[in-house]
Amino acid sequence: MNTLVEAGLNTSETLDLPEFEHLAPDTSEALTQNTTDAPDRLVLVSAIDDHDYHALPAVRAKAALTDDGVLYLTEDARSDMLVRSYIASLDRRKALSEGKIVPYHTVYEVPYSEIQRLYTAAADPTATGLAGLRRTAEESYAISMITEAAKEQASDIFIEVYPDSAEIHYRIVGDIERRFSMKPERAKQLIRTMYDSMSEATDPHYDPTRDQSGRIAKRHTSGLGLHQVRVSTGPTDEERPFMALRLHYDLGEPRSLVKLGFSQAQSDAINDVTAHASGIALFSGPTGSGKSTSLANFIGLRQKLDGCRRKVIALEDPPEIPIYGVVQKAVLRKGLGREAEGQAWIAGFETLMRWNPDWIIAGELRLRETMDAALKSALTNHLTWGMLHASSATLVPTRLQEAGIEMGYLSDPEIFRLFANQSLVPQLCPHCSVTFTRGEAGLAQGLVQRIKAHCTAETVRLRNFSGCDHCYRGVLRVRTVCAEVMTTDHALLTKFRNEGAQTMRRFWVRERGGITKAAHMIEKINQGLIDPADAERIVSPLDADAHLWGDST
Repeated sequence: MNTLVEAGLNTSETLDLPEFEHLAPDTSEALTQNTTDAPDRLVLVSAIDDHDYHALPAVRAKAALTDDGVLYLTEDARSDMLVRSYIASLDRRKALSEGKIVPYHTVYEVPYSEIQRLYTAAADPTATGLAGLRRTAEESYAISMITEAAKEQASDIFIEVYPDSAEIHYRIVGDIERRFSMKPERAKQLIRTMYDSMSEATDPHYDPTRDQSGRIAKRHTSGLGLHQVRVSTGPTDEERPFMALRLHYDLGEPRSLVKLGFSQAQSDAINDVTAHASGIALFSGPTGSGKSTSLANFIGLRQKLDGCRRKVIALEDPPEIPIYGVVQKAVLRKGLGREAEGQAWIAGFETLMRWNPDWIIAGELRLRETMDAALKSALTNHLTWGMLHASSATLVPTRLQEAGIEMGYLSDPEIFRLFANQSLVPQLCPHCSVTFTRGEAGLAQGLVQRIKAHCTAETVRLRNFSGCDHCYRGVLRVRTVCAEVMTTDHALLTKFRNEGAQTMRRFWVRERGGITKAAHMIEKINQGLIDPADAERIVSPLDADAHLWGDST
């Protein structure tokens, strides 16, 4: 079932995307929200005694029917015999009237908490007025959107507003899918409702002229397998609103780094850091590269295997993923702006130090204050873990240097013990992927040449975008890590200090046998796990390491 279609998204206010013909509804009619037709109050006929559409209490736990023909169902409602019987009775009434009576024309699939909220809102005598009704409808619409995105295992939802239309996109296994479109005014109202009515934020009121952020309240996402949904909104350079939702899923049981895609040698190198009482280990990568997931799994698994004998405390803004055996503290801001954020991090670290941790997770080091705090924790005999945006492991110290961290610290392997970097690449579907020989004709000539020069062409497999019943557009809804892990030593960091990041990288590869992210990526291409075109788009060109083996002069 496509939740969004049955939720009435192809409506008089919705513009069809021709490349998504499969979204066209089967029998669902439009859900209109014209001001002149909207009632003054949300009325649930399923809760009215003696009404033709009255539902038993057991049915109302999973279903709600409004007087304007919207049927809300929980995800598993259709498997409940009583709910199926209720829907059948509504369908019979329509059939017996030869279509003159239509008990419902639109179906929303929502969490249990949303059904409960609807009944509460309908019973509240203060929940009257057109504005309240519109907000309830928009909230339900937003929840249906998040529900479907979670089913598709999307990592992001984007709402983009253009002069004459608006579109909602999902990011699924790294690819952007244009899901559907709507009128711009409807999209603006949706953005406002999601921020004002559904989000927890430092700045409580939506302002389309400013950048704002928060997270969707838990009551709207319970039962969806989501830990949280982060919200970020602001104007584009043309002063049109934009909203991005980041979906963070429940971690479940912590997994080993090898299961995430790291090699055994890389996993061993990261585990070796835990033998030290102090120092800093940094996971890096672009946005959406899975670095926080990798760190959470690694720390969680170590805590589980070691019986939580260490006190591990994380300071995050905000905590993104629940980590097994870790006390997670949120940064408490007392105002808006960068200065207030920096002061909040400083105050948070001061509190954290008084809690006497063994290990510290410093979250994302995006401010100088967070970098200084992480450095201070390492210098005071705490093993500290953190994350940073960087395109390679060897550029991590460069990023820190640009932020103002002194070279004396950066060149000390007793302080900075490990730099890791990763990207996530979708795994090929084993059922429909094709051999390189079969798909070579459809590739760009340059890519063909690089595959033949740097890969084992006989074992390379390619993505079949037609897909099959087992996959999404030729890939599994699982991504694998391509990574590089650099354990520091005096010689390596001296190279960085005296000759820069590129010379350090060449030394690491040629003298220390370092495996770059590009080399790790090629290993997985040769194993038939990932598509070379996807790998180049997400990680790096296949020949990215060629200069490391050339003449250094």
